[in-house]
Amino acid sequence: MLLSTITQKGQITVPKKIRDALKLKTNDQVVFVQRGNNIIIKPVKNILSIRGSIKVNGEQDFSSVQKHTQTKIAKRIANE
Repeated sequence: MLLSTITQKGQITVPKKIRDALKLKTNDQVVFVQRGNNIIIKPVKNILSIRGSIKVNGEQDFSSVQKHTQTKIAKRIANE
């Protein structure tokens, strides 16, 4: 069992063994899924890893596309 303490701001540090197991790096995002009394932490893939893989015409607001996509991915992961 690994232990972490909640700060006054409600933050926790993810233990290194868990970060390593999930291959989490600085600025990666995770989704918290509640299943009864259990909380499951799942990594959310970063959309930046596929940036530029699709050709588009004109300018794109990448920040809003990124937020929208990450929300959709987090919801899908939560339902797995």
